[in-house]
Amino acid sequence: MTAETGAAAASGGLLSRERTIAGPRFNRWLVPPAALAIHLCIGMAYGFSVYWLPMSHILPATDATTCAAQSFASELVSTTCNWTVPTVTHIFEIFIALLGISAAIWGGWLERAGPRKAGFIAAICWGGGLLLLAWAVSLHQLWLVYLVAVFCGIGQGLGYITPVSTLVKWFPDRRGMATGFAIMGYGGGAMIGAPLAVWLMAHFAHTGSAGVPRTLAITGVIYFIAMTAGAFGFRITPAGWRPAGWTTRPSDAKNPLITQHQVHLNEAWRTPQFWLIWGVLCLNVTAGIGVISMASPMFQDVFGARLLGVETAAALTPAQKTAIVAAAAGLVGLISLFNSLGRIFWASLSDRIGRKPMYYTIFILGILFYSLLPTWGHLGIASLFIVSICIIMTMYGGGFATVPAYLADIFGTQMVGAIHGRLITSWSVAGVVGPALIAGLRQFQIDHGVAHALVYDITLYIAIVVFVGVEGTLLYTLVRFRKRKGRTAVQIHGNTRLEIGWTVGAAVVLIALATVTFAELHSIRTPPVSGPGGLSVTDGAELTSSDSIAPPKGPYMTVQVNGQQFLWRFTYLGFGKLPDQLDDPYTYYHMYVPTNTTVVLKVVSQDVVHSWWIPDLGGKVQAVPGYTNWTYFKIDKPATYTGQCAFLCGEGHARMKALVTALPPKQWLAWLHNLEAQLKAAKAGGAAGRAALQNRTGSAAVENP
Repeated sequence: MTAETGAAAASGGLLSRERTIAGPRFNRWLVPPAALAIHLCIGMAYGFSVYWLPMSHILPATDATTCAAQSFASELVSTTCNWTVPTVTHIFEIFIALLGISAAIWGGWLERAGPRKAGFIAAICWGGGLLLLAWAVSLHQLWLVYLVAVFCGIGQGLGYITPVSTLVKWFPDRRGMATGFAIMGYGGGAMIGAPLAVWLMAHFAHTGSAGVPRTLAITGVIYFIAMTAGAFGFRITPAGWRPAGWTTRPSDAKNPLITQHQVHLNEAWRTPQFWLIWGVLCLNVTAGIGVISMASPMFQDVFGARLLGVETAAALTPAQKTAIVAAAAGLVGLISLFNSLGRIFWASLSDRIGRKPMYYTIFILGILFYSLLPTWGHLGIASLFIVSICIIMTMYGGGFATVPAYLADIFGTQMVGAIHGRLITSWSVAGVVGPALIAGLRQFQIDHGVAHALVYDITLYIAIVVFVGVEGTLLYTLVRFRKRKGRTAVQIHGNTRLEIGWTVGAAVVLIALATVTFAELHSIRTPPVSGPGGLSVTDGAELTSSDSIAPPKGPYMTVQVNGQQFLWRFTYLGFGKLPDQLDDPYTYYHMYVPTNTTVVLKVVSQDVVHSWWIPDLGGKVQAVPGYTNWTYFKIDKPATYTGQCAFLCGEGHARMKALVTALPPKQWLAWLHNLEAQLKAAKAGGAAGRAALQNRTGSAAVENP
């Protein structure tokens, strides 16, 4: 260290960039563990789903009628009603959205401030944010929870990009390995954090609030300490530093795919290469999320009973069904593991064989293994299906982790952290759009009569097309924009007015969508009342029950939707003769309702969590054991609507379908009277059968079956 450097270090503050310049004896292999400490902590964002159900049961006793009728605006400030699962899942969306936004905004500042300051601020935002989140949850203020989630999301973004630039500069000889090592931690953070959170919530459950606030507070302290240690473990390279004995390989100097220059952030993000890579990463994340979301249900639906040597699912015992669900859960764990391992494997391999051959390899293997997944399903070879899924996930993680090294090859190492920050806005887009797109494609096919097995086939073939598009675009970028002998790259300066225009335009569209959404939210939650042609009390039916939630005004009827493994039972409340709805008529799988009549659904579960979803009749409603949720709909014309359970509830999940048919009121009443006659006949037949058995065996006899 020179005298000038030492003076600068002495004059700078503890967090200043100058204080982090490494001394001559510093071991560069201390930097990857520091990066891993930060990424393992912020990677818990992927495991935050363990909080959703406990956060929806924080308050022990609530008025179901009042709570189900409240608007979203009321839920934001309510202290007397539990939150719903859909409202708390917005926390994860805020995390991912702010990750990309904050990385894009502060990427350039990070290069000037240094990794120690950025890492420490990330620790404050993420670790301290979880402490504030615990406080917000204890106050039971949803608006405050969302606000704190923004603070946590900033910690996500800063923590994610902090190690990248530092690692690339410390390992010019192993760029892929270095960045893959750090980003591997983000993929595996939930493997450690999620079980810890579950254990802590169970340990503190007796303290009230389902143990959520104390769990968030304790994990926040742990993450703050670990991330702070990682931040203070960072050192940056002295000017002109190179690994001992290492020189730029002649092949690298001549390699047209590795630049020997430095491209500034303001220039890099205006080049076609940047936006092509942005699109590739966005599509890669979308395809990977598709496989992650389909793997477990596909494994159960396609293989199911055959895993245990049973011909049909109907012949499975409860213990066998539990074993199949456990096997599917194990597959999810394997996916997370191989996603993490793939990040370090493929990124390290790219250092040896080059980024271009590595992407060629992924391109060819990806097409092969995506195509084989439906084949293994049809042949019933579960082991090869699992192997193929795991290999696909290594390539998903590897393509993700190699991007920083690829950016350093194209744009140089000086601003790679800031450029990477701008690039991962594509992750934010894919993280929000991708799951909705995949779920929409699958549900569209189901709604149009495509068999479930074929749904998986078609979706995987679509994934192949996406994969070919991703890798084809990437390979085009590698070849089209390579360095050519005798040609000088043209510096591209963007159109400032155009850039401002599309930024303002996108913001206006977002504001307009948000305005329309909040303006229509009340009408979405409160449907119109029954029309003059709907069912009325004069038809001889009691349309309300004591625990129903009334629409603003007008008559309505109540149907209890009871989720059970693996069917739906629909009880038409208030139409029986006995008190407490003991003889109310009921159906399975198929619900019949009168047209032009507001229908109130009382959604409950008998065993595990299910999700009631008829897409054309409204959003998803969770069916949770011991808890009642409510929803409404009104159908104006005769029609039939299809749907199914939208929550993985066990081996028979894919067969848990539902139909809703609307009939004219008079026709519906005729159907109801016929149903009551059938149920009465069935009860009489059952009573006669029991009497005959009693007379044959004696009322006091006990038989061993």
